[in-house]
Amino acid sequence: MPQAINELDVDFEAQIQEIKRLISSSNDADRRTALEEQLRELELQRIRAEQDHQQQEQLPPAASRRKSFRPTSAKPRMSTLTPLAEDSEVVSSFHGLEAHRLDDTGLSLVSEVFSSSYDETYSPENVLENGSRTLWVSSGMFPQFLRIVLREPKRVAAVEITCRHVTKLQLRASPNRNVAINRMAVVGEIEVSAADSGKLDTHRFPLASRSSSNNEEAKGGDADEKASTEPVEAIQIDIESGYSDFVCVYFVRLRIANSGEKI
Repeated sequence: MPQAINELDVDFEAQIQEIKRLISSSNDADRRTALEEQLRELELQRIRAEQDHQQQEQLPPAASRRKSFRPTSAKPRMSTLTPLAEDSEVVSSFHGLEAHRLDDTGLSLVSEVFSSSYDETYSPENVLENGSRTLWVSSGMFPQFLRIVLREPKRVAAVEITCRHVTKLQLRASPNRNVAINRMAVVGEIEVSAADSGKLDTHRFPLASRSSSNNEEAKGGDADEKASTEPVEAIQIDIESGYSDFVCVYFVRLRIANSGEKI
């Protein structure tokens, strides 16, 4: 099986490189547009193929070899029903990311989620879902943005973003949902190396107030990140560029300060 998936990866990569070559050599605007759409669809197919392969690897050998069936004349066997390994919908690569997922109860605290580009299959609301197969995929040229608006201002201690193919990302926050983008405070930014661009990584951004932290340090006490946060109502993820023609944001988690509540 590993050999087969490797061959599949090579085949995808060869097709992707060929389409990119055709795009760069074509002077026909309509043809370039069609090729770019074909390239995006091929990249998404590769992502789905990787996820399917990871799910198959999760199955135990005994489950993957079950090919025989009992004849209809056979007497039923009385046995206790037990869950099968294949009942799990979460692939092995996501097991370490459970702590960064959005709780179901967190959906009620979010008013809306919207983005600079929209795809019905990979809509921005997907970043609030728990499933490993739900994600937001950008479309069009960079930069791109993803904004989460809360129903009411909340003290958010940190924001955790799980994504792939991002080159440079910036996080903004505001106590007012109606504020202009250039008036939103920048609370953090990252740059991902080319070697790590294909990895599914989670990046954490603390939203602690620097002024409050500085005051605590001046007093000689320990700065408490949760105690120093100010309420925010809007959070925006600005993606300035990507290593691919699109980027993937799998899920965003907000850690609420001064409580065990998580969004």
